Amino acid sequence: MGKYTMFIDETGTANGKDFFGVVGVIFEDKFAYNEDKTITPPLKQKLDQFKIDCFEKKDFIFHLEGITNNKKPFRSVDGVTRRHLLKFYNDLPSFLQGLDFKIIFVSVDKETLNNYFASPKDPYVVAMAHIMKSFISFIKSPLVDSARIVFESRDDKHDFQIQKAFFDVFNSGTVHLEITDEIRNKVRGLVFLDKENYHPGLEIADLLCNPLSRVKRELVELNTKRVKYGEINKIFPLIEPKIYIGKNGHTNTQWGFKKVPVI
Repeated sequence: MGKYTMFIDETGTANGKDFFGVVGVIFEDKFAYNEDKTITPPLKQKLDQFKIDCFEKKDFIFHLEGITNNKKPFRSVDGVTRRHLLKFYNDLPSFLQGLDFKIIFVSVDKETLNNYFASPKDPYVVAMAHIMKSFISFIKSPLVDSARIVFESRDDKHDFQIQKAFFDVFNSGTVHLEITDEIRNKVRGLVFLDKENYHPGLEIADLLCNPLSRVKRELVELNTKRVKYGEINKIFPLIEPKIYIGKNGHTNTQWGFKKVPVI
């Protein structure tokens, strides 16, 4: 049986009226980790090589928003040229396609949430409920021995919001989600990682979150500066088969590529 980790990233904000999306990418631990600390895990090996191929260095953390918006360390003054960027945008779809993982994505329509419910729930709780519903469906498999969830640590308030949203769901379930003791025993940890201990799985989640959000909002998957990306989606068609679909016969909009609430 396998051990799995879901790495979480978000785009937008839970407050205000703009968009808010959360992605979970699920890797088997044998690909994402290595118990022998002297051996680099396969995921990090592949990610480091991709960084070198595109930017001729590997000592940085991928943040897609920084790349698309020309922010440090991806500015021209940092040595990043248009050639580097073109290489990155051209190779990113096939790089992601070549990795073995599953995707769960939830987009929260905050305007609908606030307009149709007298006491709307926190968007974090709404998103986490749907992420957990699909993740629990995934780990119910007898092939899954244990699982954990990893977040990027940002600040105390942000981390507390996530923990509260997670435990609200994990401890009590929802109207549509019952969490049994068997499932609770499979979930072995909720982990927050800071910049010094960043994991490649979080970088993959970061590279996917905004493109998925934009596609769900019927926009071109990337909005780039310095170089023109074009009007055709290149990433989504290649990673769509990785979206978790639950049981046979279900569609990705039911499980791994949702927009909520549905009225």
